Amino acid sequence: MTQSSDTSEKRNSDFERSGSAAKKGVPRSIWFHLHFWLGWITAIPVILVCISGGVLAFESYLRRWEFPEQYDLVADSDPMSVDEVLELYRSAKPKLVVHHLGFPELPTHAYTAYVSMFDDNGKRTGGGFVIANQYTGELTYAGEKFTISGSMKELHRHLAAGEVGRQIVAISSLILAVTCFIGLVLWWPMRGRTFARAWRRGRALDWHNAIGLVTLGPLVIMALTGVLLTYSSHIFPVLDKLQSEPSKPQDPVVEVGEDQEKLPVSVALGEIEKNFPDGKITGVQPTGSSSTPYVFFVNNDGLDYRVCMNPYTGTEMSRDDGRPKGAVSWFRKNYFKYHTLSFNLFTKSLWGTLSVAGGILGMTGVLTSMRRWQRRAKSSSSS
Repeated sequence: MTQSSDTSEKRNSDFERSGSAAKKGVPRSIWFHLHFWLGWITAIPVILVCISGGVLAFESYLRRWEFPEQYDLVADSDPMSVDEVLELYRSAKPKLVVHHLGFPELPTHAYTAYVSMFDDNGKRTGGGFVIANQYTGELTYAGEKFTISGSMKELHRHLAAGEVGRQIVAISSLILAVTCFIGLVLWWPMRGRTFARAWRRGRALDWHNAIGLVTLGPLVIMALTGVLLTYSSHIFPVLDKLQSEPSKPQDPVVEVGEDQEKLPVSVALGEIEKNFPDGKITGVQPTGSSSTPYVFFVNNDGLDYRVCMNPYTGTEMSRDDGRPKGAVSWFRKNYFKYHTLSFNLFTKSLWGTLSVAGGILGMTGVLTSMRRWQRRAKSSSSS
């Protein structure tokens, strides 16, 4: 037992020194320095992204608490029609152009829309998430209200630093995946009794090894799917070439006659309700050019339909049932699910915990490095 413990201690000591004259010491030293410096370069972004990601695992619950304007309406009068709600957005100051209108799930829930804002000269001045109370006509601009979920989302997606921060997050996520694999290479020679060492000695390096072993797979999945989210507009056109049809359904082009005007959205909505009598309409995309259809989203028989309606005739032009058509299509439809693992409360809690553990992994790595520098400084001063 003592001999086994001594062997483990020696392996760990060799790892910390990372400078053995043995033949295996040379490649291990290279891996060590890569892991060390890549980890240091991305430490702060990775810690912030991981911890904010852990909080965002519970975003849906946070939003219900933070936005009573969306979830706790008083249904004491007749609600506005869809056309009236859209007009509410159009007549707002500054002018709002709705890209997607989400329908309420319950009578006490509000309409929600992702919008662009324009000034009187037609110049885009911003955008965001706006809630519409269909009973009172009140609009709530979510971006103007400080919320934990909103702050965590800003931090997680681009470190609250705009496009520059977004690129830093993507690059740091990619480097995180690489350092995870390098960490596995470094851990392998001393793989025995990893958890026992962490529990018995409790040193930062021991906990770093133990947490890294537990979070390795999940962190790689989170990191790579996060990178894909950032660069999806560039990656999927390349992947689409691997299969015979696009991974995302292509909306038909509407032929526009002279002096034609678009019908109210409610006309097309009525046709959708006829075609899907048992379906649940979850949203609509009402905007676009004159040749763009109205696009409705309908949940029916467990399938998520995307239905294009002619805005001039109110008739159906195409429908897609959401089922993947090819490997790339399946991947495009499902990869975000594995970034968040938001299937139920248990999976959200598991993924959120592992994300926070990724932040702790970065902290223990920083602490290990600082203590190593302190030991070197003491050694230099004493000599």
